[in-house]
Amino acid sequence: MFYKNNAIAVAVLFLMFILSIISNHRVAAQETVLSTQTKDFVTMIIYANTDCSLGGLPTQPPLKVVSFSFNTCYSYGTFSVQIQNIQPYFYTTYDQINCGGAIDNIAFDQSTGKCIKSDASATPYWLVFKIGQPQTPYILSSSYLYYQRVPTTVLTCNMAVTTNYDYQRVVAKPSSCMMNDYPTRTMLTNTGTVSRVTLTHNPTGCTGGTSSNYGSFCAALDSSRIANGMVTFSSPLPDPSVNVVTFGRISILEPAYGLTNVALYAHASWQAANGTSWDHKPGYVFMLDNNMYFNAPMNFTGHFILTIDGYNYIQDKNITTLVSSEFYSPDYPKIQSINIIDVTTKRIEFSYDPTGGFPNPLFDIELLDDQGTILMFDTGSNCPPVYCVFDMLPKGINVTIKVEMTDIAGFVDTLSVTVNLVDPISAFNFTLTPQSSPYPSVNISFQYTGTGFGGCTTCLSIIDTRTNTQQFTSSSLSTSSYLFGLLSPSPTIYNFTANGTNDELTLYPPSQLYTFIGLNFGIKNVTIQSIEITSASVLFGVNDINPTFSLIITDLDSTISVQSSNTLDALLRDTFTNVESSLFYFNMTTYPLLSDFTITVSQKINSSDPNSNYLEIRFDSIGGAPNATNYGYTSDYPKILKGNYSELGVFTDANPILPSGPYSITGQANNTQSILTTTTIFSLYNFPLINVTGSTEFETALIEWNSTGGVPGNITYQVSSIPSDTRNSPYVWCSGMNINSCLITGLVSQTNYSFEIQMLSPIFDPVVLNIDLQTKKYPYNVTCVDYNNGNSQVDCNGHGQCIDSTCLCDDSRTGIYCEIVIPGGNGNGTNGGGGGGSTIDPNPGIPEIIITNDNSYYKFVISQIREVDIDDQIIKLIDLTSFNWTLSNQSNQATSISPSIVKIPITFASQTFYIDIGLLKYTIDIDGWEFNSRLNTLQLVTNVSQPIIDYGECSDKENDDGSFNNIINNATEFTSFYLGKDSAVLGKLINRALLDDIPRKISYRVEQIQVTGEEEQLSVITLVPNFNSRATLDPDMQLLIASSDGGGGVFTFTATTINTPN
Repeated sequence: MFYKNNAIAVAVLFLMFILSIISNHRVAAQETVLSTQTKDFVTMIIYANTDCSLGGLPTQPPLKVVSFSFNTCYSYGTFSVQIQNIQPYFYTTYDQINCGGAIDNIAFDQSTGKCIKSDASATPYWLVFKIGQPQTPYILSSSYLYYQRVPTTVLTCNMAVTTNYDYQRVVAKPSSCMMNDYPTRTMLTNTGTVSRVTLTHNPTGCTGGTSSNYGSFCAALDSSRIANGMVTFSSPLPDPSVNVVTFGRISILEPAYGLTNVALYAHASWQAANGTSWDHKPGYVFMLDNNMYFNAPMNFTGHFILTIDGYNYIQDKNITTLVSSEFYSPDYPKIQSINIIDVTTKRIEFSYDPTGGFPNPLFDIELLDDQGTILMFDTGSNCPPVYCVFDMLPKGINVTIKVEMTDIAGFVDTLSVTVNLVDPISAFNFTLTPQSSPYPSVNISFQYTGTGFGGCTTCLSIIDTRTNTQQFTSSSLSTSSYLFGLLSPSPTIYNFTANGTNDELTLYPPSQLYTFIGLNFGIKNVTIQSIEITSASVLFGVNDINPTFSLIITDLDSTISVQSSNTLDALLRDTFTNVESSLFYFNMTTYPLLSDFTITVSQKINSSDPNSNYLEIRFDSIGGAPNATNYGYTSDYPKILKGNYSELGVFTDANPILPSGPYSITGQANNTQSILTTTTIFSLYNFPLINVTGSTEFETALIEWNSTGGVPGNITYQVSSIPSDTRNSPYVWCSGMNINSCLITGLVSQTNYSFEIQMLSPIFDPVVLNIDLQTKKYPYNVTCVDYNNGNSQVDCNGHGQCIDSTCLCDDSRTGIYCEIVIPGGNGNGTNGGGGGGSTIDPNPGIPEIIITNDNSYYKFVISQIREVDIDDQIIKLIDLTSFNWTLSNQSNQATSISPSIVKIPITFASQTFYIDIGLLKYTIDIDGWEFNSRLNTLQLVTNVSQPIIDYGECSDKENDDGSFNNIINNATEFTSFYLGKDSAVLGKLINRALLDDIPRKISYRVEQIQVTGEEEQLSVITLVPNFNSRATLDPDMQLLIASSDGGGGVFTFTATTINTPN
């Protein structure tokens, strides 16, 4: 491989151009071999009289074989013969030499192969006719006489033209008397040589007559027109010897084919190496010669085959096919392709595919730039065949590869292809990215610009400039980045130097510096040793001390002012790197100056001896350093020594003189630089005492008291309830200065209450007394007698018992005074009501109600909670219609109820009452309501709806006049309402509630009934007094149904709790 100068390149290109013009002028090759169309011959095989029989098969070889061409006239001196190619076939003889004047016809069928008579004599010759190839002079292991008869249409015998293909072919047994192709004519074969035969023609027999010699080729023709006589040959013909002359042309150089006395024809064919074969010229035969030229297929590897056109009828055998040795007939030389194997920025590797041409062609490979200048070339000495590598080319240019192939025949083919060398890298740089996870480090990422070839190799060097030590070095990094761990405990500056190499091109970017703060650089902790009002002592903890470190405390003056700062921050600064550590924040609040210096005088009862007391004088101040304030005092109180100081700030004196005073005491508080002084005047009084009495009515309580002692004119009294649940705060009923009684209203009858009375006076601890009271019980004629609608002479309208101020009704009655007959009941006080019946199924997942009455319905909605003032104006309101209510089954086991138990006792807010089995019973808790004023109250609005249903004849006739509808009964302990008729809602509302866990009186207001569509509705408004934090209400509802079978009963529900939202 070497470079050419331009002058040589021009000369070579010029010469190659001329050679290309001359060598690439392709002329079509001409075949130099005679050929003619092949045809079928009629062959007449003649047997001696003793060698066959009529219709039989021959038993001996024939005497003579004669092959005729169809439609051709052959002369025999005085007569002629001809066979027309017309079926049925006839062998016809003529009495003239030009096939005129027919003498006889012998009909034959060539398909049988059986003998027929030549004539009607007693000893005829036997004839067999065949149609196909003519007789060949090639007879194995026997010598026969062979000659040809020239047709009458051929005037001149010429063995150099293909007209001889129609000559008659005759093979005859020597020294034999035989039929001269006609039964009445005979011929005697004598002997022969390789160049002649001797025949005697005698029309009457084989004795006498004149013998004639017939030589090879075309001797002078006599009247028999016989030529080309010779003795048949038996030596095998040699296979053709093929010589590839040029592209698409071969020659057969075989002297044995130059027969001196006969023209021999053969079929020509090709057989490829893969076994495929085809005729050279289908339907033609070629005259063999000792120097024949054939047009050959190009790019062919295989055999040339000659198949002799003829058949050995003497021995009934085919002639052996002649096959040449395998040879290669090349195509014109051609560079099929140039295959690029590898391309870099400066190197190209490729192969090329030459085809055709004769062996050992010459190749010329050149590499040219865009201007056609030859960059490199190789003639094959350094570039192996069909493969080349060119290196050290100018980087990234366009290269044209030119491959030229010249074979020994002078033919040339050229192929060029242009290839772009890979663009080299144009720039290299690197970036430094600090990261803290998983450890302090710097990620060095390398960036290459440009395509480049293959992998890039990076050289990296890292130096710690503080210690001037190599921290990392590598000359063969193949990754796109490198993670360098930062291990220096102190701040330092790392110097990063790198270069990048790709395909032997190295680029050097500027080095980069990275400042690292260090692993341990910074303030780790701060210890505040002491703090005063205007000064402090602080110790800073640092892991590593270096002369280049300095401590800086920001936002700090030279002196600390009083209570100056909430948060301070400090940092370290390194002068080598000029790095500052992270700020370390610490709280250091200096203490304020003393303020609010007070002297408190108290008289206290000794907790261990109620009969003794003591005087306590307490000194208090705010500010100053903790536990550093000293108190001093002077007083005219007899037991205080002037100038006495106490760090505790408390002076006590047991059993002081009561009453006495006034006295004066002056105190001083001292804390470092802060000093305060104050003076207090005090007197001593008798200890406070209180006596309490109480009385009650049905719904009120009166508490009265008298007291002694305390500070005259400065005594406050407070009365509050004591809830049983300590989670509820006491409710204050009365509070005021110098009062002596408290009337408590809104209570409920026959209920126990606990009240607390406090007496509060300055310098004394509160005096607390508790009193328990019970409100009076209403007489039964008040709570159990119905003065409004029923029988006012007996309890419970005579249909129940008055127990604990409430009616326990018979099972057929309900209502506050048992005034309501349960539909279907007998109303006589017996346990026979409730014909409809019901079943309670306490399914723990879904409460299920099973009833036997149809069209039973009622709707109960708690719609509002609202706060109102004393003028009944709404202050705030919560709409509950959009809230999601939670219904929960309170029982998870089926309950078996005895038939004798028809009422269930319930106690709420100290009141016992009775409900029917299956009643809808619920409790309402209101938690966390914050009143705007203690004078405000709460209202809970409940809407009850009932459909208007006509049951026809099954209706309760007793109440058809409507008198049983819309009844509102009011009593001392209960309020009730009744809505509906055949299917009615009965509300029995207890006039009590638990407010802050204390039973208190509530009331109800029923709005006017509204009728909307097929429903009638009323609103029950529960009026709840003011409370601290919690209210619990406990109403109940019943649905009364007139059954379709005359019975009736209470519509039963599972026991259910409805929790209202807070």
